[in-house]
Amino acid sequence: MHPSDPTMPRRGLLGRIAGGGTSPEETRSILAHLHVLLNTRRGESMACPGMGLIDFADVVHRFPESAIELIHDIETMVAEYEPRLCDISVNPIDCDDPLRVRFEIHARLTSKPRHSIAIKTELAADGSFDLAGM
Repeated sequence: MHPSDPTMPRRGLLGRIAGGGTSPEETRSILAHLHVLLNTRRGESMACPGMGLIDFADVVHRFPESAIELIHDIETMVAEYEPRLCDISVNPIDCDDPLRVRFEIHARLTSKPRHSIAIKTELAADGSFDLAGM
């Protein structure tokens, strides 16, 4: 395959710039990265000790008041460690089940500033996040 072959996947920086849009691959990549970020606890990464969220066990006894702290942590971490997203905001989603905590992450793609996304998250009882959306 020659680099100018239109059937060749565009994986490099120039290919992404020339592509002009968000591919399904990029969408899956962002969701997968957010899943890793949201399920990392502060101090778990030896290479980057500041990365990670507060441990759910440390804030569960103060819910729902501590939700604001968790929301701030999510916004800060996504802004710092997911460069493909900007203008990040996290909002709680009402839930009838007191054992479930749900948030919606709103952001814009840095590569397409007019393209916004919404990702729903649910914090399970074991402290892990599930994601859906985009």
